[in-house]
Amino acid sequence: MVLTQNDFCIQGCTCGKSHLTTIQKIVIESGCLTALGKHLRELGYTQKVTAVYDTNTYTASGLTRPAVDSEIILPAENLHADERGVELLRGKLNQPQLLVAIGSGTLHDIVRYCASQLNIPFVSVPTAATVDGFASSVAAMTLNGFKKTLIVQAPVLVLADLAVISAAPRHLVPAGVGDMLGKFICLADWEVGHLLTGEYYCSYIASLTRKAAEQVLIGADKLAAKDVDAYENLMYGLILSGIAMQLAGNSRPASGAEHHISHLLEMGVLQHCDAMHGEKVGVATLLCSQIYHKIAQVDDISGKLVPYKPISEPWIQEHFGRLAPEILNENHADCLQKISQEQLLKSWGGVQDILRAIPSPQQLSDVLVKLGGKANFKDIGVDCSLTQQLISLSPYVRNRLTVMRMLRILKIEHLLE
Repeated sequence: MVLTQNDFCIQGCTCGKSHLTTIQKIVIESGCLTALGKHLRELGYTQKVTAVYDTNTYTASGLTRPAVDSEIILPAENLHADERGVELLRGKLNQPQLLVAIGSGTLHDIVRYCASQLNIPFVSVPTAATVDGFASSVAAMTLNGFKKTLIVQAPVLVLADLAVISAAPRHLVPAGVGDMLGKFICLADWEVGHLLTGEYYCSYIASLTRKAAEQVLIGADKLAAKDVDAYENLMYGLILSGIAMQLAGNSRPASGAEHHISHLLEMGVLQHCDAMHGEKVGVATLLCSQIYHKIAQVDDISGKLVPYKPISEPWIQEHFGRLAPEILNENHADCLQKISQEQLLKSWGGVQDILRAIPSPQQLSDVLVKLGGKANFKDIGVDCSLTQQLISLSPYVRNRLTVMRMLRILKIEHLLE
């Protein structure tokens, strides 16, 4: 599979915007990594190339390291997309001209962040189908302990070598699937936000992302059988999700309530969780699906509306501790204020339709379990007694309208039963 800008870019979309991506070429084929130099020359890049690995991906099964001008190997143990990770890479760079990230989502975020700081191009080479950030124009960085989504540059080229990806450890696959299943939640959040507040929404971008997620959902059996075409579909979906963020100009098509729960755990507010990002997103997606379907069952919300109240600063300080200043700053202009009770009552039927279209928790769980993945908080090492707090606190990680955030103005009981 070879894709170019022409496969995604649209001038004058029905949403009122033109959609552009700076990714010039995407190759999802077995053996494509060995042709790195050829692909770069065809795109007009003649700079000296520095490949960045971690100690795991440098010796990854099935990987034939491409010929480059220099190589950097970062220690995989305790490598995170944070200040330390950035300093580890910056300390090894010697007047780089073009960076190639060969590895995981964490390595990609570190490399893309540094490439943006240095204003040089970078190439994405995923070695496992674990996350949706390979082709994105954002980096999920933890800075000063706070999880931030930063606008950075996208790769100019993506090479997804299926020989390498299909040879990756089996436990990595459910993480990528979990990240893709999360799209059903974030797309619902995005559409509800548009319905209730007029927030910008693009049906073209949403449709691209939803179709990719549906292909992953129905392809679980083939993935379990290590079918190469199924790996291609999963990798395409993960890459497409990153492109969708570029087309929209933000992470709305790829991140909603499910990611906010994952980010809360990554920030260690309630409990630190070392599970892979996609594993956390997958488990959070099951929780969101359960709650959203319960909410959709309520036909009459007239007696369940709660007047809007501003976010309590003492409450934030009590629950977020040292991160409270960042949380308060993020939520200064609370997006929940934009919803009027009149609009919510008027549009409730539409909200129900959107939520009912989300795959059921059982459907989602069956897929993850079939692939040997994690399907509950206990599986990822999180105390299940924290579930209610995860629901209450996670919306404040990002000032973005989600149905989970709306529970401040909707009193619906027994959501976890």
